Amino acid sequence: MGGGGTLHLSAGTYIFNSLALKGGAPLVVESGPVIIKLAGEGVANSNAVLDFSGGAIVNAGMDPAQVQVQYAGTAMILLSGGSQSSGLIYAPNARVSQTGGSPWFGAIIAGTNDNGGGGALHYDRHLASSFVTLGNYMLSSFTWKKY
Repeated sequence: MGGGGTLHLSAGTYIFNSLALKGGAPLVVESGPVIIKLAGEGVANSNAVLDFSGGAIVNAGMDPAQVQVQYAGTAMILLSGGSQSSGLIYAPNARVSQTGGSPWFGAIIAGTNDNGGGGALHYDRHLASSFVTLGNYMLSSFTWKKY
């Protein structure tokens, strides 16, 4: 998304290979939840699969559960906040880099989180009970008990 453009998303699941906001272009959440799934096919680890360094998420409701980004790969994610930037970044294998000194409201689950821009990360404890589900439930343990 280039300078001067605005990306408006309504409730739903969106699948992108990669996404970049450049030149101050915002991503505006009209209604949620908005789930952004990133594939990252062909994106080198040294490049960003998600680049918000030139724009920001505008989530007017400030409910981070309404904007969720899911990525399973290892390429970099560049975040720049804004006064209305809130969301959940779930990228357990990726390196997330916060730039620009703006705050981020919500949560970041990443392999590493570099905050070189001095922006604060404000964790929303409400996310502990409204976390994303990435797939079907699976049996993780089983025991027999005799009563």
